[in-house]
Amino acid sequence: VEETATPEAQVVLGVRPCDAAGIAVLDKFFSGQGETDTYYRRRREKTTLVGLPCSTPDETCFCTAVGGAPAGTRGLDLLLTDLGGSYVAEPLTERGEAVVKELPEATAAELTKKKETSDKATAAITQRIDTARLKELLDSGNSHPVWGDLSLACVNCGACTFVCPTCHCFDIVDETRKGRGARLRVWDTCQFCLYSQHASGHNPRQTAVSRFRNRAMDKFKYTVDMIGEVSCVGCGRCIRECPAGIDIRETVDVLLKQLSKSDAMQTAECKMQKAK
Repeated sequence: VEETATPEAQVVLGVRPCDAAGIAVLDKFFSGQGETDTYYRRRREKTTLVGLPCSTPDETCFCTAVGGAPAGTRGLDLLLTDLGGSYVAEPLTERGEAVVKELPEATAAELTKKKETSDKATAAITQRIDTARLKELLDSGNSHPVWGDLSLACVNCGACTFVCPTCHCFDIVDETRKGRGARLRVWDTCQFCLYSQHASGHNPRQTAVSRFRNRAMDKFKYTVDMIGEVSCVGCGRCIRECPAGIDIRETVDVLLKQLSKSDAMQTAECKMQKAK
């Protein structure tokens, strides 16, 4: 068995804050909770992330609704803000400090322009999500009929998962290449019908609605249980790429309304029974 080569140091330039936040979430999955994924950790330790804020957020962006920001710094080593003819470099880690140590200090005018750019971008995003309330409702909302209605348009193509910065499900396959065996890790998606099929043939998520529900539950419930935060960073890519036009913001809005209604009805029924 041959060990994989040690990864070389690399710099990723132009990382958007939502992507960097996604990498921070992946850090928790692969290096911060329980067993450490050695291959992920090796590459991560050799990687420097240089970010670029979003000066004009896309209409599908909603990072501020899930704790992010167009000029967010989480997960980054260095943030470069474009001022038109120059950049303001904000070091965030020792790696970032090493990059900018020879650069002159930003002027007060440059820092003011940087803040104005950030504030304008943040104000452009108006979507808000009560993630704590959503998690509370999802804890008991697994069997609600609203899932059937929400999943009708979904074709289970997996596009949403393949463009998501935090989706990380994978499969391991053994292949033969030119007489040599190789074990490979390949991307997978919970939206494919065979994803959850057991060797026995049993499939706990055989229906389209169960797979649609799983992704929403994973983003706003399961990961909160596992790592203490939602795993949606509000990048909006799943909205842009969905061939069926499914908007996760609308999905969340419907869930909050319908599950809240059911929760209120159950609470009222319990009070009536106690009164009797």
